[in-house]
Amino acid sequence: MITSSPISELTQIEQELRDIANRAEDPEIKGQMEAFDRVIDRMADSWSGSTMGYHTYVYYSGFQRPAPGDRFNTEWGLEESSDKWVEHNPNDVLHYIYAQAGCGEIKGNDIRVTTE
Repeated sequence: MITSSPISELTQIEQELRDIANRAEDPEIKGQMEAFDRVIDRMADSWSGSTMGYHTYVYYSGFQRPAPGDRFNTEWGLEESSDKWVEHNPNDVLHYIYAQAGCGEIKGNDIRVTTE
């Protein structure tokens, strides 16, 4: 038995999407998004730059920008790169991002953005 028409379902989805878009304009939410952007931009400088296997999870020590000339060797990986390049667990990377942004928590695989 059909309880609603496709048009009414689409109308409901449209309203839910509008509500989400409006929330993104909230100054508190915008501030959180900007905090995440700053952390992620900074971390992008510390990433190995390779999506090949474990290289995806390799970052420069302390998630800092590499010293001049200290490049990750995308051909040989950690074997031919300085010891400042470190493989990280993906969950540890998420924890770091949320901690640095100061607006979220992770429990297991459950991520919650906090609004305080």
